[in-house]
Amino acid sequence: GGPEAMPAVTSRMSREKTLEMTCGYRFPRPVRVLIAKAGHDITEDDAYLAVKELRVLSSNENVRKVREHTQRICEQLGFAPGMIHDIKLAINEAHANIIEHAYGGKGNGEIIFRYFIFRDRLEILIKDFGKTASFNTIRVDRDLEGLEGSGLGVFLIRELMDKVEYKITPKVGTEVTLTKYLNA
Repeated sequence: GGPEAMPAVTSRMSREKTLEMTCGYRFPRPVRVLIAKAGHDITEDDAYLAVKELRVLSSNENVRKVREHTQRICEQLGFAPGMIHDIKLAINEAHANIIEHAYGGKGNGEIIFRYFIFRDRLEILIKDFGKTASFNTIRVDRDLEGLEGSGLGVFLIRELMDKVEYKITPKVGTEVTLTKYLNA
């Protein structure tokens, strides 16, 4: 880039710095750096096409807003109605878990829903800034019979999505990334 590219970079950097200062969270850069293993090519499927973001407070009134936003994105991507239902249900469960466990039912905590749109899939990163989850409380058991009391939401999310990844930060908050492939 020439001089005309500088204002856009400066503007993006300023937004990121402001978000880092206000939220205490470092956002991923818009460009993914991919390293291919020997003999493997990097394809267009490895880079996301767009990112959409929704920020809400941890109030129960926002659950419907998130579901509707998710539905619009899924419809634009061409997901089948049954898959859209599954994605919305998984996001609803993750959202409810954040409200209950990260924020203790209080409606003033921030939650970020970031939708990474790829050619072949949708990845939804959900980030909270509340009480940090523990790996011990996130059950990886895929057996419904083994669940007693809590853990059903996490089980349901894993069953509905193609891939679920948790990132627990040591100081504050939890990130969960839900992935659904278009042709799964």
